[in-house]
Amino acid sequence: MTASVPAPLKSSAAREAVDSLRGYSYQILRSIEAWIDLQEGAVLVLEGAEDLDVIEETGAATVEQIKDTSGSGNVTLRSGSVLEAIGNFWDHLGRNHGVAIQFRFLTTSGIGREKNQPFGFDTPGLEAWQRIQLAPTDPKSLEMAAGIKAFLMSNETLSEPFRLWLTNASTEDFITRIVLPMQWVAGWPTSTDLYDSITAKLVELGETRGVGSADAVKALDALHTEAWRVATTKGGRMLRRGDLLRIFDQAGTTAVPNSQLLALLGVVTGAHAGTTAVAVAPEAFSPPPRAIAGRHARPELEASIREALDTGTVLIHGGTGMGKTALALAVIGNPDQCAWLDLRDTPTPAATSRIDALAARLAETGRAYDVVLDDLPADGDARSLEGALGRLRAVQDRLAGKLLVTFSDRLPTRLATQLTLGPDHVFAAPAFEIEDIVGYLAACGCPTAHVETWAKLIHASTSGHPQLVDARVSALTDDGFPKPDISELLVVSEGVLDVRSEARRLVAARPADDRELLARTSLLLGRASRERLMTIAQIRPSILEPGDVIDRLTGPWLERLESDNLRASPLLRNLGVDTRGQEWATGMHREIANSFLGGGTLLATDIFEIATHAMLGGSAAALISILPGLLQASPEVWEQVAQTASMLIYMGLDGATLPFSDPVDTAAFRILQVRIAIEMGDHARASDIVAQALEEFDAADKSAVPGPGLFEVVFLWQVLQRPGNASLEELLRLSLRLVKAGARTTEVLRKAVPPADLDADDLHFPDLSAFVPMTLAPAISDVEDFAKLLDLMERLDEADRVTALGGYAADSEAAALALDRIWLGEASRPDPRWPELERELKRAIALADELSITQLGAAAAPLLIRVIDENLKQPEAALALADAMITDVARPARVLTAKAKVLWRRGEAAQALPLYEEALPTFPLGLSWKTDALREAAMAASKVKDWPLAARRLTEAVASLSEDEPLVRHVGFRFDLAIALHLSSRTREAVNRLGEAIDLLVDDGQETPPEPLLSVRQVGSQAIKSIGFSLGLKGLVGDPQMPLERLFGSTSSLEELLWGDQQPAPLDVVALVMADLDVQLPEYPQIAERLARRLRESPDLLAQSTQGDLLTKLAVRTLDVTSGADDAIREVRALGFAVAERDAGRDTAGQRFSSASIVVEPRWQELVKYRLLARIVAMIAAGRASAIPIDIWRAAVETEELSDVLAMVDDLGRMIDGSEDASSRIMGGNIDWNGHLLAVLMAPVQRPISPDQQLVCHAVAARYLSQAKLGEFCAEPFSTLVTDAWLDRCDSPAQLVTPRLTVPAIQRAVTSTATGWPRVVAVLQEAKHAVSASAASSVNETLHELRKAVAA
Repeated sequence: MTASVPAPLKSSAAREAVDSLRGYSYQILRSIEAWIDLQEGAVLVLEGAEDLDVIEETGAATVEQIKDTSGSGNVTLRSGSVLEAIGNFWDHLGRNHGVAIQFRFLTTSGIGREKNQPFGFDTPGLEAWQRIQLAPTDPKSLEMAAGIKAFLMSNETLSEPFRLWLTNASTEDFITRIVLPMQWVAGWPTSTDLYDSITAKLVELGETRGVGSADAVKALDALHTEAWRVATTKGGRMLRRGDLLRIFDQAGTTAVPNSQLLALLGVVTGAHAGTTAVAVAPEAFSPPPRAIAGRHARPELEASIREALDTGTVLIHGGTGMGKTALALAVIGNPDQCAWLDLRDTPTPAATSRIDALAARLAETGRAYDVVLDDLPADGDARSLEGALGRLRAVQDRLAGKLLVTFSDRLPTRLATQLTLGPDHVFAAPAFEIEDIVGYLAACGCPTAHVETWAKLIHASTSGHPQLVDARVSALTDDGFPKPDISELLVVSEGVLDVRSEARRLVAARPADDRELLARTSLLLGRASRERLMTIAQIRPSILEPGDVIDRLTGPWLERLESDNLRASPLLRNLGVDTRGQEWATGMHREIANSFLGGGTLLATDIFEIATHAMLGGSAAALISILPGLLQASPEVWEQVAQTASMLIYMGLDGATLPFSDPVDTAAFRILQVRIAIEMGDHARASDIVAQALEEFDAADKSAVPGPGLFEVVFLWQVLQRPGNASLEELLRLSLRLVKAGARTTEVLRKAVPPADLDADDLHFPDLSAFVPMTLAPAISDVEDFAKLLDLMERLDEADRVTALGGYAADSEAAALALDRIWLGEASRPDPRWPELERELKRAIALADELSITQLGAAAAPLLIRVIDENLKQPEAALALADAMITDVARPARVLTAKAKVLWRRGEAAQALPLYEEALPTFPLGLSWKTDALREAAMAASKVKDWPLAARRLTEAVASLSEDEPLVRHVGFRFDLAIALHLSSRTREAVNRLGEAIDLLVDDGQETPPEPLLSVRQVGSQAIKSIGFSLGLKGLVGDPQMPLERLFGSTSSLEELLWGDQQPAPLDVVALVMADLDVQLPEYPQIAERLARRLRESPDLLAQSTQGDLLTKLAVRTLDVTSGADDAIREVRALGFAVAERDAGRDTAGQRFSSASIVVEPRWQELVKYRLLARIVAMIAAGRASAIPIDIWRAAVETEELSDVLAMVDDLGRMIDGSEDASSRIMGGNIDWNGHLLAVLMAPVQRPISPDQQLVCHAVAARYLSQAKLGEFCAEPFSTLVTDAWLDRCDSPAQLVTPRLTVPAIQRAVTSTATGWPRVVAVLQEAKHAVSASAASSVNETLHELRKAVAA
């Protein structure tokens, strides 16, 4: 099929309707919240009477209007949206007699106060309304209600019937009928808060239905999609609680049901599935830690560091406790502009990830931060830090931020080079001299007489080590600075070479509880919150008054970090092991791991600590308890776990063993370990972990109850859900093992005694064979892979073959999807191997027959028939094969449809139709290939011109499309359905389907989508034109070479065009064609109205310069003329720009257009007038001349300095307000023709006129309006105006000449002619005989010319 027509243009990007989309998105979120809260038996209707309606089982209704307007200020009773809501409520009452309706106006805005007290009191109107509801019979309430009622009576924006009712109603009736049922709910949560509220409700719902928290939150996407679909679907916009629960429950189900798998895991852990949630840790950096209270400053050194920091990277180096962090804190600037990355005890790989994450976050903010990398790791190969440090330095250079690094020593040259670190920017953290200690002691309150002595003693005993000095001064301060004792010098050897020994001596002098807590905190791997330390203090034997102990130790021994976090001094390292022994340390590690379990939600960064303490404690009990929640955690959590716990993937491999005595503990650790390796993308290490774990599973006692077998299932599940680059053979091996492990675990668990809250029937796995096809499918993409799979199958014993292929028996669609993937793989090759695919499909059918796997054979057989017919071009052989497979006993539905397709493709459609009639009713619902079978049945019907049948089949096909199918299928099927409907004489339905297709394309927003969607869009555009052409509509030209019958089938087959040198029509031009078709049909043009909003904002020059006719037709049809001047001005700007470009020799195809920089030339004023006059005629014909938006039009025209247009608008304004007498200008006295036209149109509006004058007015107006630029748009409304005016005269014929003859003649002219210009001519011709001879003769020439023009 070639793209001969239409001649397309180059593409351009579509607009973004951000505000309207945000508002509608908020409405959808609120709809979901209402859906969650929906009671049994109630129905939720979206986009019904209001944005959402809740209809109770009793018939009572609550309608809700939703406004996300917090950015637009407060709302008052004067707000347009509020008044509109009150008017809408009145209309709802009128349309629904006897129904109890509550109206809720829900807005994110607050309540404002009206100016000038319009109700006679100072209380804001909406607050007064709420007070009346609380006490409706209170005298004050009655007074306020009367004031509000009077205000509404005088408001002209409300309808006349409602204001009349208000005039006659008592204040009590007004309260009962209007005030009490209307609720004003202001200050509703913003989108973010509403989202959080919904997710919390979903988690709570999940607790009642066995769905974990992560899966419960995941359901929001599916609920959002369904709510959006329902809200934007015409008709049937109802949602029930059963719909919600169905979608919600599906979110908790995968190939292995999450709820059941995790409940089984709970049998082992003693925890319910998902009880310990895991959340994303805070962002890559934090604020600086708190400065140490009473720290002794070093002004000269700090000033030098600050000066160096202004000109490049600075390094502060020194040993443990030398005060590097304190110096860094002293020299940074504004703490709010500091990004502090604490890297103490962080493994080098994790440090690399954290530095990269920091660099990325800084780049996102685009703000300059002072960055501190505190305690850069010195272990491992420092080369891995090079790239990350270089990238961070580059970001800081770009953002003009500072960078300070602390390290244990001078940096290796490679790292210093990456940081552009010069030798003059390197500073050592020095020890305290005696003079420093003197100042320190004096500042802390030491008596002057003792300062120097204590300074010398402390310096001698600590060698001036800053942290030891801090600890000693702190202890002396607590003791009240006793008299110096020479024994201070006798405790340590001269020089104090081992600072940790001195630290131990200082700790030994602390109270027992202090010593115990310090021993425990010395085992921690990093920072800990105060709450965590309190929990660790409660480990038996518990420490009394742990809060006081923590407070005493904070400063000298526990470093205070940001927020409430604390960290043990590095001088305490190994304190617990050295002073309490290894056995104590092992038990304490185990208890510390368990201490993480009682604090609610864990952070991703906690996982490394839990796993490490578990290993050091020799028990994975804590790890097992958190696995259910961790396995349900979000991808963001796992990304952080992989970054911070990457060291774990090296444990217990390469000949080493894990430190667990229980195989269950080892198995649980392997699950975490392999998942981290997978998340890191380290497939080689993941493969090593799998090999080691399988050896351990093989060696374990398989009869243990429950034993490690359950964990083997979980382990394999994790691996197979994320197989990486595993070979087909490996996937098959692991899949078989998973199925067998599940069956074996079920047998073992039958011996277990279930917990009280778990039914014994649940202690088994479902048949996991269904998981095998899902695992293998991604690895089989063409006939070569298919042959390899069959070879592997043939090498298995029969039991394993049945296990491996059993999934195809369990899932009626898995085999079809897998084989379709293989066919597509071959079809996409430049040299498809169809004979080879034929051979392998026959092998598969034989294997399926041998193993009695019916579904596999049923899927392979129709594909084999298709390959032989379509790809090998052997229809006779294909029919013979189909007949061989169809017997009187077995008539497989898919084989019947495959044979039917062969028949209609070879011209025997009549024989194909009965086969479809037989097969289609037997197809299970919801299968993807049923959609294609229905399409093929429609194609067969089209071959015999049975368009109603084709339409019925395609209607079923569209209904069967699932939401996750590609957009191109949804669009293509709707285009073809529209063609079939139109050819079945169901044009309105056809146009609605076309509108759905265009809406899908517009929502997708791709200006140049990939093939085949681009071709489908182009052919769909041609179908729209052809339908319009077949109806005789103006502006829509069909291609005689591409009739609708020929177009049918090409869009649903996803056929790609041969573009040659042609370009596709821009998306907005396609939308314009769609709107033009819709606006010319008799029904209200909802599609055109919707698309017009997009077209007005289009950046495409062609769409802008050609939409004037459409918008004029739409305004005439809908009487929405507010934007008329803006629309006309934008159009002439586009036309002027296009003309200028063509005059300059530039191609306008595909040009983008922005009207902001284009001045409207005076020569375009006539077109602007034509556009406005068409709208004026429509409004006058509808009796709404006073509603013409003169002020809005005037403002738009004044901006462009269009003097002629402005004069016309002002002239009309004077006629509307009565300051200009139109009737005095009927016979002349007008400056120009459009002034004369306005006069004859407005004269009958201003006051009653005689029949003679009426005929002259109509004849003059007809002469002007029949011009080329006006006649097309004014024919319908002017025909209505003329018809109504003369029929009114016929109803009161006293002023007519010989009414006995002329009245029937006028009435016959109306009924015997088509609306438009033919009727205008006919009515005026007869009306001529009903007026005076002089009046009739004055219009003879005009009517004669008009008749000629209409006849032509």
